[in-house]
Amino acid sequence: MATSAASNGKLEIAERAAKKIPTGWLTQKDGSDSDNPAELKNGGMLLTLGSDMDHGSYKGYGLSAVVDILSGVLSGANYGPWVPPFVAFLDPLENLPGKGIGHFVGAWRIDG
Repeated sequence: MATSAASNGKLEIAERAAKKIPTGWLTQKDGSDSDNPAELKNGGMLLTLGSDMDHGSYKGYGLSAVVDILSGVLSGANYGPWVPPFVAFLDPLENLPGKGIGHFVGAWRIDG
């Protein structure tokens, strides 16, 4: 599950096919909308699930925050901007606050 509006893999597929992506998936380095899947390599950013303000961005922020807290902060792993990148064109940052990438596994009693 990606906590972004679209997974990085969808950007790679669109880039290979020389196709544009829907607005609301990615922003340029300056924060403006982009339909260019290669913009991520130029310093752009994937938007959280829910996308931009026109598509209910607040929904993705909450989910992203919970995932980051449970999987990163509480597990002692890296979190937020320090999570090691999953893309080959970015190098990991130095002086990371945690160890590696964290995971969270939980179970809830549905009838509870």
